[in-house]
Amino acid sequence: MAWLWRNKRLCVQLASKAWQHPLMIRQMEKQYPYVPEPEKRVADDLLIGADAIAAFIGVSRRSVYHLAREKQLPIGRLGKQLIARKSQLRRHIDSRLI
Repeated sequence: MAWLWRNKRLCVQLASKAWQHPLMIRQMEKQYPYVPEPEKRVADDLLIGADAIAAFIGVSRRSVYHLAREKQLPIGRLGKQLIARKSQLRRHIDSRLI
């Protein structure tokens, strides 16, 4: 019995060390690639440019510039381009409709 227990313990130790080996890690990464959840990526929530914001809200490009100038929408600027987050725009529009 002692030999069997030692042998199992040795197998477990070898298996845990084998998993830490760089080649084994690469193989695991190929089998199970990391894919970030799309809703958590900032780029998916960001609208860049007046045209993108206008298409998302359903108004004209000129209206977006007017609403940004009057600060009636949560829109910022990145250089000369207007930027907005979809989540903030949804929240703002929902609060205005109620």
